[in-house]
Amino acid sequence: MYNIRKLNFHNPREAKYIFDSNIWLSVIAPDNYKDINKRYISLFEEIASHDSAKIILCSVQASEIFNRVLRDVYMKKYAIMVFLISDISIMIFYFIMVTRNMKKCGVI
Repeated sequence: MYNIRKLNFHNPREAKYIFDSNIWLSVIAPDNYKDINKRYISLFEEIASHDSAKIILCSVQASEIFNRVLRDVYMKKYAIMVFLISDISIMIFYFIMVTRNMKKCGVI
């Protein structure tokens, strides 16, 4: 049987807890998911540090969380890195071509 309570009146105890994926995301990557209420994060930390409380995470939810972190966090970092590298490559290519043309024209 499930016991749903208001967050403000809850203290961790010996029980099994299920957290929404958004809570997990804010715990795993807090810089990227700042919209979550800080009270949820502190409750998560209290429960995680409680000896007899258990946090349940099913494999489907773990997969969802993993995919979201990959897409929202690491894909953005990768895309920025690729963009910067390609941008720098274009600038270097342009510099080489301009330099070659200047040499052909006798400017340098």
